[in-house]
Amino acid sequence: MIPYFTQDLGDSTTLAGFFARMVGLGFLMIALAPKLGANESSFVKQTMVFHVGALPWFYKLSTYVAVGKKAVQLWTPWAWQLQCVVNVLFAVWGYLTLSAGKKKKN
Repeated sequence: MIPYFTQDLGDSTTLAGFFARMVGLGFLMIALAPKLGANESSFVKQTMVFHVGALPWFYKLSTYVAVGKKAVQLWTPWAWQLQCVVNVLFAVWGYLTLSAGKKKKN
């Protein structure tokens, strides 16, 4: 399980706690955007910015070398590697969706 919101991350004043809460807020914004009236193009652009923007952080976490038992529990490299793949897939999906929309208009 990826630890976005666990007590082990600390409160929002720690680096890990702040990052986890910002990722959670980003996912919440993406999930609520269509419900709040965002059109498809805006929603796709928003998801692309989030997934491309978060990719460097996720990649860094996927290459993190854990030291000590507690660190191994907090940062699971394979889970972050999987997250990187998901981010790339969503970015490609967004690009293809926007490209298909432009072709329909022409």
